[in-house]
Amino acid sequence: MIKNFSSYGLVIRLVISAVLYSVSFVLYYSVDFTAGRFLAFVTALAPLFILYFPGVSTRPKDRGEENWCPVTMNKIDSIIAMNSRLKSVKIPFFYNPFVMIPFLFFLLFFLLFLFSFSGISFNPFILIIPVTAFIPFLFYGYIRKWYPARLIDSIKIFEPVYSAVLPENFLLVPYLRFDRDKSGLVVPEDVKFIYEPRRDIKGFNSVQFILTWNNGPKGSVPYLYAVLLFTDSDLREKIMTGCSGYICEIQNTGENGEIFPLVIRQNTSGSGYHTTKDDIHCLVSYVIMLLKSFSVN
Repeated sequence: MIKNFSSYGLVIRLVISAVLYSVSFVLYYSVDFTAGRFLAFVTALAPLFILYFPGVSTRPKDRGEENWCPVTMNKIDSIIAMNSRLKSVKIPFFYNPFVMIPFLFFLLFFLLFLFSFSGISFNPFILIIPVTAFIPFLFYGYIRKWYPARLIDSIKIFEPVYSAVLPENFLLVPYLRFDRDKSGLVVPEDVKFIYEPRRDIKGFNSVQFILTWNNGPKGSVPYLYAVLLFTDSDLREKIMTGCSGYICEIQNTGENGEIFPLVIRQNTSGSGYHTTKDDIHCLVSYVIMLLKSFSVN
C-alpha cells in the first residue's frame, strides 16, 4: 500500500493528507462516542502512509565479496580526489534526518502556551495533528551523505610506504580490495601496497605492507606491518635470525607450500598497538635496507 501511494505526485498526496487531517478534526469534535473519536485518530494517522517517501543514502549496499586487484597510483589518486568532491557536496538542511525536531518542539510548546493562557480547556487530541504532520519531515525523504572515510584514512597512513624511494630493482604495486554493490558496480573497500622485484631474486618473492585497525582508548588506531614473502625457507631463516628492533614471526606457508611468509612488526606492548607515522617511516627504511641486500645477492 505504501508503495502504491508513493507512485502519486507529491502535490496530490499533500492535498489528500490535508483533507484527511481536516476530516479527523471534524470527526473528533462532532462525534461524542468513543468509536467516532477512535475513527478520528485513525484518520489523522492515515497521511503517514500517504506521504511516505523512502530516504536515500550514498553508501553502497555491498555483496560481501573480497577481490584484491593490482591498480596504479593514478587509481589511488582518483579515489582521494573523488572523496574530496564528495565531502564538498552540500545537502540542503531540510533533507537531513531529524532536522525538523526543533520546529516540532517549538510548535508543541506554542500550542501548550496558547491553551494555558487562552482559558480554553486543553485537548490532547489537538497535538496529534502537528505530531503526525511532522513525522514525514522527520523520517521521510532524507539524504545521508557517505564517503569511504576508513579507506581514505588508510591511504593517508600508507603515505610513507608509497612515497619511499625504492631500490632500482623494485617497483611499487598498489592493491585495492573490491566489493560489488547490488547493481554490480565495483566498490573499493581496502588497500595495501606491495614492493615487487622487477627481475627475479633468488629465494625472494615480494613484500606486502598491510594495515589493520586496533581499538584504543580514544577509538580506532592504525597498526601497520610488513610481510616478506620468500621462496626459500633458508633465506627466511637467515633474515629472521638477523632481525633487530622488530618482532619477526614466521607465518604458515601457502597452500602450495612454495611461499614462506615472514611478518615484521613493532612490539605491541605499551603504546605499540598504535603505529605512528614515524613508526611507519622506520619500518619502511628497515624493509628497504633488506631489499637492497637482496638486490646485491
